[in-house]
Amino acid sequence: MKIVLIICLVSNLFAALGTDTIRRTYFIESSDSILYRPSPFWRVPLLKDADPINLNHLNPIYGKESTASVTTVEVLTQTQIPFPVLNQEARQFRQQVRLRNQWIHRQVRDMRLFTYATDWQPQDLTGIHSHFVSQFKSLDIPVNSNATGEFTLPAWANLLFVSRRIVQSGPGSQIRAIQTGSDSKQNWAHLLFHTKAGLAKIKLVKPKPKAKVSILVDDVGYHGEGIRRYLKMNVPVTISILPFYDTSAHFAKRSRQLGFEVMLHMPMQASFGSYYKYENLIRPGLKPLDLIERTQNVLKAVPFILGVNNHEGSKATEDDMTMNLLMSELSRHPYYFVDSVTSQKSVAYKYAKRYGIPAARRNFDFLDNDKRTLAIETKLEELIAYALNRPTRIVLSILHEKESTAIAVENMLPEFRRQNIEILSPGDFLSR
Repeated sequence: MKIVLIICLVSNLFAALGTDTIRRTYFIESSDSILYRPSPFWRVPLLKDADPINLNHLNPIYGKESTASVTTVEVLTQTQIPFPVLNQEARQFRQQVRLRNQWIHRQVRDMRLFTYATDWQPQDLTGIHSHFVSQFKSLDIPVNSNATGEFTLPAWANLLFVSRRIVQSGPGSQIRAIQTGSDSKQNWAHLLFHTKAGLAKIKLVKPKPKAKVSILVDDVGYHGEGIRRYLKMNVPVTISILPFYDTSAHFAKRSRQLGFEVMLHMPMQASFGSYYKYENLIRPGLKPLDLIERTQNVLKAVPFILGVNNHEGSKATEDDMTMNLLMSELSRHPYYFVDSVTSQKSVAYKYAKRYGIPAARRNFDFLDNDKRTLAIETKLEELIAYALNRPTRIVLSILHEKESTAIAVENMLPEFRRQNIEILSPGDFLSR
């Protein structure tokens, strides 16, 4: 009797552990319809491996019957966990899968279905056309002002930054979505907007750049002189904002309005001293529930964020238990993580990847250890040379919200453009 009971219990345990499916997400586009989700990552879950995809069974989501005749469709992929699953790492992976699928399910409810206008001509939209041209001019981007349905931009232009600026400054809510992609020779972006005839799009194209870099501006929130200068520039740096300062939410909102990507600069304990003393500091030794509560508090403190990087944290990022708990909680949110690498022993990136969080690491020196403008310009020259020697990598570096750093970046911008180096934000190359 005992043997039978044990066998039943083990059988039930294995059945419960089983296998899970991760639903990969892709664009689904057709010649006459497009599905999109208003989020920074512009992706939708695959519905079925079928062509065409019948959407009638999704009436509660889309609100009307429609069939999308899909021109390109990717097959749904499955990731199976080895059977049986009994170790801690596998259990964490299963939890990550469940949370990811729950997150995708929540986002599906935000989808919309639009039908392209079939008889639209670009010259019918002189208002939208003039808006595009004026925005290109304000961003110092040379284009053919006589173009209509397609604009060719220089290789150094960041299409997502340009598109966000156009959308945020657009007339009302007329412009609705951004869709991006690339082929072997060029990058492209579609901006979708409403016309009287239906949904139409204007295409932005550009050659591929010689190199790509990503520059984070840390410590935004408790100063102001530097960030105000950055926001007046047309450089797609990423604005990383400290929480709980009086100006934190203001600069987050203003940055987003101008098309800049916003990050949370999460305060973590340093090995020696700290420029940030606050009750929500992430530090080793916290009880799990306390750490989770602090993480939730700081994530709520800065609006419009797409990702997180650590402020200081040379002590916290070396601690396995702290980073394990932090990334476990962070994986429940649709954010990426950038390890600022304030310690060469940091394990933050390792745990972010373990929990399936899109992650990157700083892989070039801090640009402003020497605060003098001329010294920062010299480091930016080194960054350019380093990136040109590594054209297949994205070189990620960090500087801080000081007026001297903003002046240096502004002075070096012509050289970035002359060398056809594109400046990206992490959200441009990291996604769920």
